[in-house]
Amino acid sequence: MKKKYILSLILIFFLKLGISQNIALYNTTAVGDSIIKYKTEMKSVNLNSYTQDLVNFKTRYATASNHRQVAVYLLNKFKSFGYQNAYLDSFTYSSTWQYNVIATLQGTTTPDSMYILGAHYDSNSSSNATVTAPGADDNASGAAGVLEVARAYKAGGFKPKSTIVFVEFAAEDVGLLGSKHYVNDAKTSGLKIAMMVNFDMISNETSSSNWTMKIEKYTGSEKVTALTKYITNNYSSLTPLEDLEHITCSDSYSFNQGGYKAVQLMENTYSPYYHSANDIVSNTNSNYATEICRVACGMLTYRNTYPLNTSMNDIADNISFSVYPNPANSYFNFSINHEKAEETILHIYDINGSIVLSKNLGIISTLDQKVDLSNISKGFYFVKISTKNKSLIQKLIVK
Repeated sequence: MKKKYILSLILIFFLKLGISQNIALYNTTAVGDSIIKYKTEMKSVNLNSYTQDLVNFKTRYATASNHRQVAVYLLNKFKSFGYQNAYLDSFTYSSTWQYNVIATLQGTTTPDSMYILGAHYDSNSSSNATVTAPGADDNASGAAGVLEVARAYKAGGFKPKSTIVFVEFAAEDVGLLGSKHYVNDAKTSGLKIAMMVNFDMISNETSSSNWTMKIEKYTGSEKVTALTKYITNNYSSLTPLEDLEHITCSDSYSFNQGGYKAVQLMENTYSPYYHSANDIVSNTNSNYATEICRVACGMLTYRNTYPLNTSMNDIADNISFSVYPNPANSYFNFSINHEKAEETILHIYDINGSIVLSKNLGIISTLDQKVDLSNISKGFYFVKISTKNKSLIQKLIVK
């Protein structure tokens, strides 16, 4: 990722309050359970392993003699996960062949509609990049994240409504060339790309808690930004931070310029080892990177159930659910109001998706109740209420 700074920011990215409200308040039981299932399937040990594999190439610079070997490694990884349709998509740069690596999870209902999860796999260094450019954070972490989301979906047997395409982009650090090539082909072919999510530099975090993730947002993609914030707030331990500083610097920009809706997910604090020989795995945080990847996984899972322009009032009866105080200590209260009486179940999940408390609340329309937390450890949790056809989830912090 090229480090650039935007000196003046134009205020053109206002979100309408109604957009975030409509997305943030509703989940069916099916989609909520699916988000938890696949985010739980993702493992930080896998991200760490893939990242180390990529760093072991010593350099992944676009014109380094081993650049095709790196692409073949990624290709074989996808195939080992079960993506036998994975292939290399070639283009030329500086008298060399470059290779995007592409794997596809076919949609079941609207396969012509496509969702892209991408990251660049090439690396760079401020000196002698064709020899030494380990690029653990920039951007082996992002390339590893794409692999792990792809693996989790195959392992869990995900059958998406629309087609999900995983793309490892070549030659980003020399001008976003891999993504420009992909977008040009997509426009020529008339591909229907509904959303592109990009990972770039997602593993620099030195603290053990209170993590923040930057959302690099684009004009025309406000609903994608709102979805990113919703998934982050409700299905991760991260705090989302909207940002504009790096919007032109990575592969999501190519999609934005091509007229597609896009977002980039990245670390909050820029790595001090950027483009240096010290950008190695020991200077990254795979747990933090995995949490960012879980956000993208949640977005793709959610988006393959309901379109982003669906209003809450179109798909759910009136229902409200609140949790307080939050953060909580030895207890919390929750308040539920249904439009009609229904059997309602309460579950509390930890950050790994394991149920730590379950309670049948009976057939209710309105309920205010206190929940004892004395046997629950400090940390991040998800409080979920479910009826037969719908569910709502709130994030809870236990101090």
